[in-house]
Amino acid sequence: MFSSHIFVRNGIYYYRARYTFRHTVTDTLKQVDVTKTVIAALIGHSTSGSMTMGRYGKRYQPKMLLEALMKLDYGVEVKLKCS
Repeated sequence: MFSSHIFVRNGIYYYRARYTFRHTVTDTLKQVDVTKTVIAALIGHSTSGSMTMGRYGKRYQPKMLLEALMKLDYGVEVKLKCS
């Protein structure tokens, strides 16, 4: 069953759905020309849509996935600290 509900915070009504975040990220990445297979890898879907990719293709390297994630822009500054 589709799990969703409405809640109120500070007098404002909000609607929250189970997969809202996944849909928003997918659409945002699509709008900045990230490939379907990279988006699928990021959100946890299968990237093996063909014999070539399913049998012979390796997983994306973390650097490639990070480059795609860095294209997300919601007007919030995010600082990454890698050691």
